[in-house]
Formats: sequence, structure tokens, C-alpha cells
Amino acid sequence: MLIAITILFFFLLFTGSQIPFATAIAAMPYLIKQNAGITIPQKIFTANDSFSLLAVPFFMLAGAIMEEVGITEGIVRFANSLVGHIKGGMAHTVSLAGVMMAGISGSANADASALGTLLLPTMKKAGYDPGYSVACIASAAGLGPIIPPSIFMVIYASITGFAPGRLFMGGIIPGLMLACGYITINYFYAKRAGIPTSKFKGWGNVWKEFKVAVWALLMPVIIVGGILGGVFTATEAGVVAACYGFAYGLITRKLRKSGLWHCFRRAALSTASPMFIILTASILSYAVNMLGLSKMMETFCVNYVSNKWGFYLFIIAILLVAGCLIDGNATMLMLVPVFKPVAAALGLPELQFAVIFVTMLTLGGITPPVGMYLFIVSSVDGTPLNKCLRWVIPFVIVNLVVVLLMVAFEPLTVWLPSFAK
Repeated sequence: MLIAITILFFFLLFTGSQIPFATAIAAMPYLIKQNAGITIPQKIFTANDSFSLLAVPFFMLAGAIMEEVGITEGIVRFANSLVGHIKGGMAHTVSLAGVMMAGISGSANADASALGTLLLPTMKKAGYDPGYSVACIASAAGLGPIIPPSIFMVIYASITGFAPGRLFMGGIIPGLMLACGYITINYFYAKRAGIPTSKFKGWGNVWKEFKVAVWALLMPVIIVGGILGGVFTATEAGVVAACYGFAYGLITRKLRKSGLWHCFRRAALSTASPMFIILTASILSYAVNMLGLSKMMETFCVNYVSNKWGFYLFIIAILLVAGCLIDGNATMLMLVPVFKPVAAALGLPELQFAVIFVTMLTLGGITPPVGMYLFIVSSVDGTPLNKCLRWVIPFVIVNLVVVLLMVAFEPLTVWLPSFAK
């Protein structure tokens, strides 16, 4: 039955079926055999009956409001004032803006759209290869689900019951390490390609741009500080972020009634996509686990990869392949219930496993043929995806190196969360 489900799932994917429909239809052989029709609405309801998931629409709304009032452009200008004069300055601006944007929406898709629209034409005008520009922006957007707040981490918490606030804290150091790795790639690319540098406009200009961007930069400070201080939970942080964005829009008079309606509509549509995938993937997850996949994986790992490095290398390989074919939300719904018990059986820290898992999921956003972040950025001006493929490789390598460092050094993921109340 597991083989039949797997074959049907990949057959549907390769014939062009959308991922939510492929996951739901693939589970049907088991449900029909077990006469488990009543199970479908139960699993759909249970998958969404989660307090943690309430954070998703609120973080989406906060990001939409910030973009509506033009704060995204302010962040880009501030980042450029800091690093624009360094070799590879425009690419560094992308990476630094990706870090700042990650602290607002928690959605890589939203960040890819915003950064691509603002910076792709600018990078190409500055002399960067179109394929490299797309790969650079898509990689920076992938920082969104790692640096808090993170929609992926909220969904992980809803599946496992793990505290989302601790997950948020665990992603900060790995996210910053990735950004530093991207900046290193940008520097050597610009040096090799002979990209000219711009002149530093002085600290007065940095201060001027900071005053514009500071209100957006305060949002992640409030979210992280509030969670660390025990003032509010990660779910409540989503509400705080949305209210903060709304208050900023009103005070600056940049948020009109029509604009607010647009923000609500955009947040609703952005929330619908991952939630629909959660609905359908929960059915497939239930089917494969009832068929004993989790127990089979646990037996395999205990017998053949019974140490930390063996297990994590096994996970990395599976997620690397899955990321090329399946949406991150669906991958999480299907594989977390399978591998989390195995990690527990091997005595591995759940926080370390969770952050590594989420980081590998974001890698799927820049690996074809799915590569959602690449699709979003390249669609801004129609850059062919085949021009991006070779430029994606260095960013993939940096991701894998950071993941291996997280495996080797547990404090990279657990040190900051140890301060949370």
C-alpha cells in the first residue's frame, strides 16, 4: 500500500497536478480500503485546530501593511547606505535587506516578491548577471522562514506541539550565518565579474535612511524581546506585529482605507495557500503513518544510522531531494511525523532537529524544478530559469555548510532559546 501511495503521488506530480490535490488523491487508496471516509473531515479539522496557526494570518497581515506603507523601500535604502559602497555592494544590500525583511513577514514568498520587484532591475542595471541576480534575491528571501518570525516554524509547532517561541530563537544564529555566507559569495562574484563599487555617502546619509527604516526594524525587536521576556507567546506576537503595522500606518497617514482592504485581501490569499496544503497533506500524513512508515523509518535508522551524524546526513539527503519536487509545507506535514519520533528515539535534541529541518525546507525554495522563490523573483521581468541554475549552486553549498555546522555544534540552535522565559 505504501508503494502504491508513493507511485500515485509522484505520478500525479509529474503529470502536472497541483501539490495539494496530489497529496489528497494519493491517500485515497488507503482510505477506500479501510472505509475511512469519516476520517477525512476529522483530520482536516484537527490539522487546523491549532492555536499556533493563528499566528500565520497575523504575520502575513503585518508584512502586507508594511509593504503597503512603503517601509520595504526604506529598508532597502538603509541596507544600501550601510553596505552599498563595499565590493558587491548591491548584492550585499539584497542579503542585508533579506535579514531585515525576515523580521517582519516570516514568509519567504512575500519577501521574494518585494525584494525582486525593488532590486532585480537595479542589480541588472549595476552589471550583475541576470541569473546571478535572481539566485541572490531568491536566497535572501529564503532567510524569511529561518529568522523570526517564521511561518514554517509556526506550522512545525502546530504539528508537534513544540513551543514556537523557542523555535523562533533557535533560528536567529543560523539565519545570520547564512546571510554572512551569502555576503561572502557576493563579494567574490563581484570581484571576479569586475562589478564597480559606489562611493560611500557618509554616516549622515546612513542616519537619514535609518530614521526612515527604524519603525520597521523595531518590529522584530519587539517580537523577539517580547517572546524572550515572556510578555507574549509567538502566536500573540503575530497579533502585536499586525497591530504595530496598523498603528504605524495610521500615525504616518500612509495607510488608506482602500490600502487596508488590499492588505486584508492579500493576507487572506497568502494564508490560504499554506493552509490548504496543510489540510490535504494531513490526510496523506495520516495514511502513511497508519501504514507504519514512522516505525519502519525508526527501525531502519536505529539499525543502520544509529548515530547523530548518520541520521542527520540521511535527513539532509531526503529533504534535499524532497525540496526539488515538493512544496515545503507539504514536506513538513508528511515527513515531520515520520522523523520526529526517530530523532527522539536516538536521543537528539528536538530544537536542533526542528531548526535543521526548517533550514533544509527553505533550501527547496531555490532548488529547481519547484524552486518557488526562484519562480517568484524571475517572474518579475521574465528572466529564464535556466540562466539561474549554475548561480544557485554556491548558495546551496552555503546552506549545506551551515546545516552541517548546526549538526556539529548544538549551541548554534539551543543557546539563544535558553534565555527565553
